[in-house]
Amino acid sequence: ASDVPSEDIALAKRLLVAMTVQFMDDTTFDALVKAYEDNGTTHVRWVTAEDDKRCKECRARHGKIYPIHKIPTKPHIHCRCWVEEVKK
Repeated sequence: ASDVPSEDIALAKRLLVAMTVQFMDDTTFDALVKAYEDNGTTHVRWVTAEDDKRCKECRARHGKIYPIHKIPTKPHIHCRCWVEEVKK
């Protein structure tokens, strides 16, 4: 038997899941940007989920266009923002 309380084990599991989900989100975002780069994209538009869960910084970035090599990092964990290609 373990001396670790079951609440501590449950917390550790939740944190591990949260870290894994964040890693997947970051990897997906990076892969999208890389695909745009490989396709010759030079600029992207920041897009948010248009709902009440958006933070102030995400709202301020919505619709802004950035050079592909100067995309700001996501401002917080579990950020639901993405970028879309700006066609020439």
